Amino acid sequence: MVRIFSAIIITLLCSTSYGQIYKWTDANGTTHFSDEPPKQGRFDSLTMPTTSTPTSTPDPSSHTNQATKLRQQKVIDSFEQDRQAKEKIQKELAQKKEKLNQTCTEAKTYLQRLNVGGIYNLDKQGNKVYQPESERAQIIERTQRAIKLHCP
Repeated sequence: MVRIFSAIIITLLCSTSYGQIYKWTDANGTTHFSDEPPKQGRFDSLTMPTTSTPTSTPDPSSHTNQATKLRQQKVIDSFEQDRQAKEKIQKELAQKKEKLNQTCTEAKTYLQRLNVGGIYNLDKQGNKVYQPESERAQIIERTQRAIKLHCP
């Protein structure tokens, strides 16, 4: 266990440190890189950056990620608009259904009153003026047709 722990610590210490890198070209024209300078000949000393990724070069995946996020947000916005539109339609349908039920209830109540008694209107003085029986039969028939057609 101690060996594993010390191996991990040594690995971590080695990965964070770096040495000087030397570059040179041999007599055959082959370029070499090494942490030790050549024993003879001309060489260049290279300096390695301390960060693993250069800060001046943008990460190409960040553009892809940003574009993906924008597309995802557009899809989410589209779904939200659809959901809101469906809720609005459902609310309007519920209101229309409620109004239709109320109208049906009123029509059924009116039909019951027509079957029991005559139809009358109020004149300017507030007196009841009854409609003739022939008109009453026509109104009953129209009311029954409307109830059959529109009421559940």
